Amino acid sequence: MKDHLPANHGLPAAVLNSKLIHRRQNEISLTDAQFEALSAGVASGKNILLVSPTSTGKTEVGLIGIATWLTGSESMTKRAVYLVSHRALARQKFNELNTPDILETFSLDQSELAMSNGDLSIDGHGVPLEEPLSARLLIATYEKFLALLSSSGLRQDMTHYCIVADEFQLIADLTRGQDVEILFTAIKQAKIGQFIGLSAVLDNSDLVTLSDWMGAEPTIVLDREIPLSYELRIPSATYVWTTDGPEQPAEEPPRPNRDPISILADLEEDHARNFPVAVFCMTKARVEELARNWSAIRKIGDEAAPLQPDLFEEPTALSEALAMYIPRGFAMHTADLIEGERALVESALDDGKLPVIFATTTLAQGLNYSFKTVIFDKWARYNFARRQSEPIKPSEFHNIAGRAGRLGRMEGNSHGRVIFVVETRAERSAATRYLSTEFDRSITGRLDPSRFDQVALQLLASGIVKSRDECLQLLQQSLSGYIAQEAGSGQDELWEQRLDEALRKLIDWGMLT
Repeated sequence: MKDHLPANHGLPAAVLNSKLIHRRQNEISLTDAQFEALSAGVASGKNILLVSPTSTGKTEVGLIGIATWLTGSESMTKRAVYLVSHRALARQKFNELNTPDILETFSLDQSELAMSNGDLSIDGHGVPLEEPLSARLLIATYEKFLALLSSSGLRQDMTHYCIVADEFQLIADLTRGQDVEILFTAIKQAKIGQFIGLSAVLDNSDLVTLSDWMGAEPTIVLDREIPLSYELRIPSATYVWTTDGPEQPAEEPPRPNRDPISILADLEEDHARNFPVAVFCMTKARVEELARNWSAIRKIGDEAAPLQPDLFEEPTALSEALAMYIPRGFAMHTADLIEGERALVESALDDGKLPVIFATTTLAQGLNYSFKTVIFDKWARYNFARRQSEPIKPSEFHNIAGRAGRLGRMEGNSHGRVIFVVETRAERSAATRYLSTEFDRSITGRLDPSRFDQVALQLLASGIVKSRDECLQLLQQSLSGYIAQEAGSGQDELWEQRLDEALRKLIDWGMLT
């Protein structure tokens, strides 16, 4: 933590004196990540790509950038967009910002704040919007923002925009990366005013690649304000590794409790130290199973009256279960929750009324909930294409683990706690990869020349490009094109040839004229 500002911080008085700049006993209190981001010029309109662990204040870095952008010179013509990975996170961010203090910091009224997350588009008053892009501050998912830009006619000049990209590593995601890459290639072509990228899980080499491509200052902070203690339980021993300790894990005697429910029961013996706890599962069915099992042995709060049915928009099996669980201090969080159920669970989390939450990994995608302990039910996911379970990537593991030890909920604790278990020698070999914070290099272009027919059809049908030459130019300026050029593979001629072949196919198939 830092108790002072960098000399070149660039903060205007309105932002410096706002709640975005934390204070302890009237003294400035910045995380190391916030200090380095200010040093790199985030409040001076500079492009930065910040990589730091979860719970190091990256969200505030993005908000500080937006606040200084919107309150600067020519502020009434400026726009800002905060991009997030999931609809639930867009809703949470929107609610966090839709308060009088924050709106005053941004020099906005409620009608100038908007959210568009795929489910709905509304302003700060809750009024539906036909033109979300007219808002001065828009919170949106990546895909929704791409759709909005495409449907409104892609902007040729975005120099009045500040764009914050949370979880920017999504640009390399196997399923979503293509849309994110297209979005940011188009944004680069329109020369945005300021770019602020945020990520907790980028390898150093990937950070350099993305920073060079985006024209951003790479900024990396490796340390967490609240260290984590990783506890790997195997049948014969327990290995403990801390983020602020030796590089090698320490071997300790085996811990008898190895399934999530017995681990929870054990943790409850020191409730103040260990709770709240998040138990992360790989499937929704497993979330529901563990919640039922915990309910069966739960002793404290059994006398609590269930919630009234009228709190839910429509009765479902999940809402009936939640009505019983929430008054007893636990709940479930999965993608299956409908809007009313999700709002009720997330409100209880916000209010600190859920010491235990059983969740799928969507809860770990940037949602700002604080836990003292994280338990992994499993750390492998079934690959249906290969018909086998495969360990999740270290980056995903640490992103989930980072929900433990977050600032604000660690009173009396020196470390957040992460617990995971192995049963076999093969699992032990795979799991030890997680006992460090080194990430596999994962950045690779998602615009594959072998699928240029799909890419070209998407670009032309959506209106992102209007001709063969515009399509070629976008492909060549994409992250995929940049990586291919750096590899010296004669990309220009090859990609032009592949694009022409793809376009001829689309014409032959009657999809283009």
